[in-house]
Amino acid sequence: LMSVLCERGAKYNHFNITEIDNAGGKESGEDETMITLSGRMFLERLDPPKTVMDYDPVSSGSNSEVEDKLDAVRDLSVLLLPSSSENTNPNIRRVTTAFLTELSSSLARVHEQSITSATGSPTTDDATGGLDAEDQISLASSIRQFSSTLAHWLEENGPSSFGFGLNGGEEKAEMIDSSLWEAFVVDIIRRLSPTLGSAPQGLHGRASTAYLASLAAGGGLVTLNKVLQSCIPGFLGVLALLDENREDSTTSTESSNAKNRDEEKMAAAMRGIAALISSCRVTLGRLERKHRGVKINPHPMLLFSSKIIQKISLALNSMAKHADDSQLSLAAVAALESILTTADLQALNEEDVNSMIKSFSTLASFIIQTDDAVIKTSSSDEWKTACARALGALISNGFVDVNAEVSEECHHLGVYAESLLRQTLLSASSPPDVSFDSSCNRYDWIVLAGACSNGPLFVSRRIVFDLCSRIIKDLQMNPFKDDSINFFPLTALSYLVRNGGMNVSISFHEKDGRQSFSFAIIDELCKSVKRKSSANGVTTGERDMQIPIGMSQLKLPLSEAGDWEEANTVIRRAYLILPHLLHTYERTPAISSCKTLIDSIGQVIPPLSEWDEVKLSVCLPLLASILNCSDHVWSKLEASSIDGLKSMTPYLAQFCMSPDHKPYARSSASSCLFSTIFHASNDEEQCDDDEYAIVHQLLDNNVFPALEEAVESLKADVSDLACKETSGFVSASSFSRVEDILNFMSVLGSAAECKGGPYARVGDAIAKFLVELTCTGMAKFSSNREAIELISFTKDGKENPLMNLSAHISTLSASAFGNMLSVQNGGPFWRQRITHKTLPTILKALQEQSQSQYPPALGTLAIICHMLCCLPVSVLGGSHVRQFVPTLVAGLVYYSKNTSVLVESEMLSSKASGLLSIVIASLAKMLSNSPDDLTKFMEIIIPSLSLLCASIISNEYIPIQVLVLQCLELATKHPHARNTAQREKEQVVAVLSALVDHPSSIIRHTAVQVRNVWYSTL
Repeated sequence: LMSVLCERGAKYNHFNITEIDNAGGKESGEDETMITLSGRMFLERLDPPKTVMDYDPVSSGSNSEVEDKLDAVRDLSVLLLPSSSENTNPNIRRVTTAFLTELSSSLARVHEQSITSATGSPTTDDATGGLDAEDQISLASSIRQFSSTLAHWLEENGPSSFGFGLNGGEEKAEMIDSSLWEAFVVDIIRRLSPTLGSAPQGLHGRASTAYLASLAAGGGLVTLNKVLQSCIPGFLGVLALLDENREDSTTSTESSNAKNRDEEKMAAAMRGIAALISSCRVTLGRLERKHRGVKINPHPMLLFSSKIIQKISLALNSMAKHADDSQLSLAAVAALESILTTADLQALNEEDVNSMIKSFSTLASFIIQTDDAVIKTSSSDEWKTACARALGALISNGFVDVNAEVSEECHHLGVYAESLLRQTLLSASSPPDVSFDSSCNRYDWIVLAGACSNGPLFVSRRIVFDLCSRIIKDLQMNPFKDDSINFFPLTALSYLVRNGGMNVSISFHEKDGRQSFSFAIIDELCKSVKRKSSANGVTTGERDMQIPIGMSQLKLPLSEAGDWEEANTVIRRAYLILPHLLHTYERTPAISSCKTLIDSIGQVIPPLSEWDEVKLSVCLPLLASILNCSDHVWSKLEASSIDGLKSMTPYLAQFCMSPDHKPYARSSASSCLFSTIFHASNDEEQCDDDEYAIVHQLLDNNVFPALEEAVESLKADVSDLACKETSGFVSASSFSRVEDILNFMSVLGSAAECKGGPYARVGDAIAKFLVELTCTGMAKFSSNREAIELISFTKDGKENPLMNLSAHISTLSASAFGNMLSVQNGGPFWRQRITHKTLPTILKALQEQSQSQYPPALGTLAIICHMLCCLPVSVLGGSHVRQFVPTLVAGLVYYSKNTSVLVESEMLSSKASGLLSIVIASLAKMLSNSPDDLTKFMEIIIPSLSLLCASIISNEYIPIQVLVLQCLELATKHPHARNTAQREKEQVVAVLSALVDHPSSIIRHTAVQVRNVWYSTL
């Protein structure tokens, strides 16, 4: 470094710091060090001197100069700031006050230049005006971060008396001289603060405000006090114009222009005050955390709080009539929110409290009123959101706990906050007068969310208690009238859970007396009509008043049917409410309710009555939400809860496979079972013999006995249908029974694969079983079990699979295998492993079918389409994908030529149309990701797609038709099919033109878009 400096003729003298030394009472002549010389080189890159002509920054790229400055800031950080493993950096003690003064000035100057360039305003001495705004903002942010951190360490490592004892009260071996802090902090404050009192609205004033606010937020208590004492009086001086404008009532044009300029100036001053107050909150919060909750006394804002409150109140009261269009009023609301969350409310006097209450009353008139609770205009959104945030800050900080000892003025403010909270809760629980939709803002909800997120726990408890009480009361008053349920308390609670912080979930799930609010709502959801009527004082029948024992309690079929109808009504009503409650069970505090939920489910599973079914339909979705919200949930569950889940697995399996239960409840039970297998540890899983593993137990005791019985029932229905020799369909119960069992088997297989270890072998066996059952119609799971024959392929089934029931049945196991592949969990290799184990069976079936003249088997076609959709080419392998393509194209051709019988095939099952969807989806994925593999088939694919477009016109097939149109659009982008597309252009365009008259708007718009692509591309 010295040789470079000598070569460049660098000379350093000490006369330029004589004045600084004399001002500090020191002798002149500080020694320059290598640290100082290195720092000056970095400063030359950050802030090149305008008089030196030999500065030549790198010129590679348009943003190279900003990148060079960012590197300079990083180099200065490495040079002067301590590393993460150290408490201090010895280099900071080797610099001079002159260097720190120069460094501070350069940082502030480059910071202002960056902000000016980011706003697009040209400057005379800024050479970076054309650079990207985002890079300039990044540079300004880096400078603020570095300067505030350096100020913090200069203060933190100063003498104890300098830091007011906040450095621990221990004299360190090597203290930093306080003159270094003064050179870096005090000098720049002295230079920038006058601008804040004269022109805070200009670029220089705004940049100075941001720089000083970052110093106050990142520095220590001494830096904070210095910034506040130097800057806030200037801002208050600007706000004195409020008094002058109030006294001046002239309405001339010049006076109006002057008032506009004054308002812009005052708005900038008000925002500057809000920024400094926020910096104060950040610093005080950091110090309180460091010193374990010890508060700073006296409060840094003590001297200014009263004056600021009076100015804010004056601004809001004078702008009340047109507040939604005033920048000054927006800035005043932001400052009011900041001071309320930062200032010491105990120190407020009566005049301050009355001024704040008057201001908040003005703000509340824009939020807490039914005729204006929801506003759609953009100009009003900003104003009302600011008002809602300020009101939320009042409730969170002004609301007083009943056991707290506060001053009379603070108690007065707390009484008003409590009154405001009651009004807000009433508004939030009521529907707005105007039509409500998801695009509208509920500002009363924003008030409550701000109060919960920023306030103590007792504020959230009060809000949650009121909302839950209203929910329970509405459920009791309207037990079965779905259209009369007031959903707004539910939606408000859901909004608070998502936006009000963790205290909302804690308050909802914590126990108050015997049970929490969560289970109080669950109990109301599960109550019958007669129980609700009895609770409300309505006379009930004699049956409900007697003890439920004896022969008199036997029910006739009509009575039982009535109970099931009533239970179904309760479940239907519960499913309208559960979507709003699920958010409360997707947070970590819901773990406290997990054990009670598990115990409740364990008491009623398997369900023995219709009301057991009701309770399971309500509790299972909630338990599934808790178990799947995070992987950390399982580390926090009690051992008894995990044991309870393990003991329920056989009953959950029976519940999932039974068609007698509600689909949503069965799906939730499957989710719970998957999570239990995947997360819960098993003491026996380390054994070499895995026959005792939980998945094997479920397969042996639950799945295969049920599957064998269901397959025999299905075969009997198929035989009866064949003997009648009439067109018809088998019983939906037997068909869906086999489908449900195979789908449940896929859940077990995917859970075992994701868990890995010994369970992976079980998952592999399930995958091979499903593939063999699809491709051959018969499969054997293990050597100790008999083979299960699902279907037998006949000649009629091979010639026309769409109208053959056996071909439809083969797609059941294929869909189950696809469900395994679609699970997004576990490690990255289990899909690759089961692909490797099942490909030989699939390729053998494809080879046999390629030698015949029949259409592709629906089951095999379904399997390859699931694999193409769910697996990347890197897992399948390019050669295997190319082996799949002929079967995929053959299936497309077969469907395009047999669309007339597609509707008739729906009489057998819905699998035909579902398979067509996945065929088109697979084709779309290949056209997008690997079009080269389809090149030699494009002459067949484009006409087949065109034929499908022209043939499928029913509204039931709109999703399929959208996929077909997407494939036609992708075909135009194929790199090697341009000639084919040009030959088919006339026919395709004719088909697309006919679709312009389709009854569905989605099809019409998509057809027009695709036709334009065909016209413009070819």
